[in-house]
Amino acid sequence: MKPEVLLFHPPNILDPKALKKAVMYPLMSGYGLLHIGTYLKTLGYEVECWNIPLAYYQGYNNDQITQILKKKNPILIGIELNWLHLSKGALDLVEFLKSIFINVPIVIGGVHATIFAEELIQSDNSIDIIVKGEAEKIMEDILNKLEKNQEFNGISGTITKKDGKITNNQGKNIFEDIDLIPPYSIDFLRPKNLNSVDLAMVNTCRGPCVYNCIHCLGSNVCYSLSPRSKIIFHSTSWVVEQIQQLLDLGLKRIGIQDYCYSNPQFISDLAKAIQKENLRDSIEFFNFALVPTPKINRRIMNDLAKAGVDNVDIGIESGSNHILSILKRPYNSQQASDFISNAIRCGIIPKTFWMITGFERQDDLTTNIKFLKSTIEMGAIPKWVTPLCVLPKTQLFNNSKDYEVKMRFSSFNDYLKFSTEKHNRNAYYPNLMTHETNLMNVLDILKAVNDFKSAIIHNKDLIIEKQVENKKYFLSVHPKLDENQLIQRIESGLESLRGTFF
Repeated sequence: MKPEVLLFHPPNILDPKALKKAVMYPLMSGYGLLHIGTYLKTLGYEVECWNIPLAYYQGYNNDQITQILKKKNPILIGIELNWLHLSKGALDLVEFLKSIFINVPIVIGGVHATIFAEELIQSDNSIDIIVKGEAEKIMEDILNKLEKNQEFNGISGTITKKDGKITNNQGKNIFEDIDLIPPYSIDFLRPKNLNSVDLAMVNTCRGPCVYNCIHCLGSNVCYSLSPRSKIIFHSTSWVVEQIQQLLDLGLKRIGIQDYCYSNPQFISDLAKAIQKENLRDSIEFFNFALVPTPKINRRIMNDLAKAGVDNVDIGIESGSNHILSILKRPYNSQQASDFISNAIRCGIIPKTFWMITGFERQDDLTTNIKFLKSTIEMGAIPKWVTPLCVLPKTQLFNNSKDYEVKMRFSSFNDYLKFSTEKHNRNAYYPNLMTHETNLMNVLDILKAVNDFKSAIIHNKDLIIEKQVENKKYFLSVHPKLDENQLIQRIESGLESLRGTFF
């Protein structure tokens, strides 16, 4: 048997009481971490993946976690730093684990770690390795070196530090055939609890999106999250196997929220493969995230509905074509309307996501709310409203002056505030605003977000009325749904809308 590896999903902050007051409570482990753990298990390693926020949620404290971990003997520790609000918790966790496992190397990886890799390795003396991008093969290489008592400073795709010397190792270290990465399991998650994955996310592809939205880290023109130059997809049989495995584990709520929307033919083929395997009857909730381009037409939407997809998240962003053009979104407002109409008539509930960017003129704000009302009248459910968060490595960040954007955040420590800011019911967080523009300052952007949310809440009765009116479409395709479930979903979403932020 090979040595033990410990993986960790961090909290916002390494304190159970403080975490309860955080802006976001990150209970879900990233599927990237779960794929790494599953792959290492296939190589024979003993693997445990600790979800620290879930442990806190179940009543564990740091002393109890320490006593459990002291019984372990890992050769390597991995921590995911996948998003902004995990920053402080990930760094605190490094120090916490170093106090228990003094001589065990610690690897950090994930989206946020990749963005700030150089800054992180320079500023934190306890981090031994940072993985940039995909990590399965890199973790295998690190473990091979450790088992042979060899140095791991030269592994492609990593930044390492030894005796104060930093080594930045460029080059590819990825699976060209991503079907060689096994579908993930959750049998090594700790503490054991199916509820640790409320919505089981499925990965269908890796690499950059085909679109070039200026605010997106996945943009094709400035992709920095892996050395891939183009997007690559799993086979539909691999994705079906992943879904079947999750269903066998008792996970009945499935979500696909990666860049598969950029490949309509893949979506259609996958939907037909799911139909062929008769998986839909075992799925209680099936969500897709889609961009409302004309390429995803009614035929493809109908394929999704037949596969059991009962709701889609639609990144509308704005009802103003002027704003959509600035962002380089691959559709206009009319095409977004057509998309919503197709979803409804195919029996899929459309949930819309909106964003205030700071580029809005007054007529854009007015147009935005008018378009919101028209989507509600069609039968769409507004799900989320957020101010734009400008991140490093995006086109907007790199060319902020060209867009007349004044950045308020630039360093890792700036974005660390997402971990430490305390929750408030009105989601009023001026300290978390990453930028201003020549048209809108921080307070202007926050006010526009709040006005948009107010418009949604004001139309609550109309939203419910339209869902009841459209239920004939939904229930004819998804007989397990009923009107009460539809209303409960809407009311629950609207109740939490006011307090959501990013």
